[in-house]
Amino acid sequence: MVLLAVSPAALLVPIGQSLSASDAVADAPAVGDCSTGCLVPARLSPSSIFPFAGDRETPKRSDPEVVEVDDERAGDLFDVLSAATARDVLREVSEEPRTAPELADAVDTSVQNVHYHLDNLHDAGAIAEVDTEYSSRGREMSVYTATVRPQVVVYDLE
Repeated sequence: MVLLAVSPAALLVPIGQSLSASDAVADAPAVGDCSTGCLVPARLSPSSIFPFAGDRETPKRSDPEVVEVDDERAGDLFDVLSAATARDVLREVSEEPRTAPELADAVDTSVQNVHYHLDNLHDAGAIAEVDTEYSSRGREMSVYTATVRPQVVVYDLE
């Protein structure tokens, strides 16, 4: 038995190159060779070579981490969560892991706006990237979820 390990992009064939089975595997182009466009050989479908959304596993949450109100992390979290869209995005990824386009649909905003809030939430430690999937066009998409160790901000009145 022979096993061949290749990246999904290595199975793409540049437009104009032969689509024979031997060319598609043995002489697979480097990713950079697809500057004019690439095709997927007929015997393959995008879903057979790219991992699409499927059975995503939600990481099990651990006990919350207590963060004092004067801790810098609390300030970062408050800054990020001052935006309603960021709170909506965090709520969505707390329910189940999602990609930016899925979040954009769920919170009714643009993908660019979602990416802005995802970056801020990630920097504040509220979310984490847990997987990578591919769109129907073969573009990489990160899958995000709330952190496995949620933060609880507390303050002492004494």
